[in-house]
Amino acid sequence: MQYYPPELATPPLALVALLGCPELHSTVGEFLRDAVLGDPGSWAQCTQQADAVRGATRAQGARTLLIVAQAPNSPEIPEERALQLCKQAGIDRRCLLCLCLTEPGGLVKLGRSLHEQAGVYYLEESRRMLSIHAERRLPPPELNARVSFRAAAYAEFRADWSTAVKTYQTAYAQVQKVQLGSALPLQHWYELTHVAEEVHIKVVTLLLHQHRSQEALAHFQQHMATYRHPPPQLAPVPLAAVAAHHGWVGRQYQVMGELMSSRVDPAHLPPQRDCHPAYFFLCAATACIERRRSAQQLREAQPPLGSQRAGAPAGVVPSRGVGQVVKEGGQRLTDAEFLAWLEVLIT
Repeated sequence: MQYYPPELATPPLALVALLGCPELHSTVGEFLRDAVLGDPGSWAQCTQQADAVRGATRAQGARTLLIVAQAPNSPEIPEERALQLCKQAGIDRRCLLCLCLTEPGGLVKLGRSLHEQAGVYYLEESRRMLSIHAERRLPPPELNARVSFRAAAYAEFRADWSTAVKTYQTAYAQVQKVQLGSALPLQHWYELTHVAEEVHIKVVTLLLHQHRSQEALAHFQQHMATYRHPPPQLAPVPLAAVAAHHGWVGRQYQVMGELMSSRVDPAHLPPQRDCHPAYFFLCAATACIERRRSAQQLREAQPPLGSQRAGAPAGVVPSRGVGQVVKEGGQRLTDAEFLAWLEVLIT
């Protein structure tokens, strides 16, 4: 899984911002693994700041918890003050907590409340997004896949693993419906395989997390049946693209082997050879050999021309889109430029 960024390889974490009482941030931060700086204030400043927080978060739909940090055995604040704070912050009474954050019990209660409010926020945000999407008339599969992926991520934020995996599967099904098209087909295939890879990783990781190894194996087989070979419209596939795709194939097998070996008890695997980690590692090695062979054929067919291959654009950088590369100015590459860039990358 070292091939992927943390936000893809691990479940996402809800964003929490701590405001006020900076002397408690290190304690809370260690517990939550998140802290930001703020300034404590008097009672009047507190109500003003609560009002400012409400104004800043209202447009984003953020959920707010107001914590009154108390010393051990201190009485709770008067109810009229509590209600005034809730009014200024625009929150329900249950979102105002009086806690001693220097004691483990207070931290546990804070963590539970933050998790609850984060779940409410991401559920509401998911429903809002899906409601807007439902009103679109015949949206393309690219947009369907993007919306489903975001909805699945919101489910992960809520730790709703069953909904998350179902929605990631929906996103993957939409990715499979994306047509290669006639413009820049080589780049679109490269992009499509990388997008499918990211959604696939989410699906199989969550299935294995739920001990559904048979379904994870079935999804992997579907994934490779769809993307193991370039489509006929790319034929004849240039050697650089062949080598790059062998590398991609090898990574699929390598990662699946790592996931199966680290998350599945071998005793629970079917007896078939192609269900065991060793099979995936063997296939990964085979793909690596094929990649090296294609790269060698490319070197023999086109001897190196210094550090820059003829026709390869300088300053090619990753785009914001998964599997996309662009020139430094943001312009898309032609397929000829993309192929030249692949040749430099491979050789």
